[in-house]
Amino acid sequence: MKNKATFLEITKLLILCVAMTSSSRAAQTVDPAYKIAYEKWRDLLDASPLDVGSWFRTDIDNSEIAKATRVLFSIGPNLTPLIVEELKTEKDPLRLYRLMLLLDRVSGINIYFESGVGNFYEATPELRDRFIAQWDSGLYLSASELLKNEWQNTTGESGAGKIDPRNLTPIRRYGVYALPFILESLNQRNSNALFAAYLVITGERDLYSQYIENPAAMFSTPDHKLSHIKQWLRTNENKFEKLGNLHNTIRAMLK
Repeated sequence: MKNKATFLEITKLLILCVAMTSSSRAAQTVDPAYKIAYEKWRDLLDASPLDVGSWFRTDIDNSEIAKATRVLFSIGPNLTPLIVEELKTEKDPLRLYRLMLLLDRVSGINIYFESGVGNFYEATPELRDRFIAQWDSGLYLSASELLKNEWQNTTGESGAGKIDPRNLTPIRRYGVYALPFILESLNQRNSNALFAAYLVITGERDLYSQYIENPAAMFSTPDHKLSHIKQWLRTNENKFEKLGNLHNTIRAMLK
């Protein structure tokens, strides 16, 4: 009887976990206006001869593509659920490739860096399928808990040496979903690597490039790091409103 009771308790717990995960995933919503904005950008690029290096440029000119790109960037991480839905249904290889790059630009979720594939473009379907399976499993909603086990800081916590971008790969896989883990961890210890991960995830690319070369020269204390992150989150909080529990968690951590 004791074993039977234990089995029933475990079964109930698993059902509860699945229900909570499904509920949280459903709370990440797709705004119809986002789809219109994405399709305008997609169609403009389909008809353009621009190469990959110019797809996400907003400072080249005042072209329609630049305007459409700025709209997507203004949506920010809220665009994530839409990108996921588009990844699930898109068949065109070039559009699929663009979506993977867009996911990194607006959500910080980079699944191709250090992925081991020889050619990112050719491997896009494989990487897409891997990402969708992880997304549908609820893995991204559990990023903070998973990173407590996955993350190993090999760059040193307070050394003056350069930060190897390859060491940031576990964090970059989760993108903005790793932000609560980064905040919580920086409250406990001074980590240059975690701050560097924050910078690249949130698209502060120029600052990131400077920081990884000489992390001891800037944002040297945990307070400096946390102050910068929290200010960025307060400024961009509305860009997380469609992400359910992630938005709620970030708001709670900013109080």
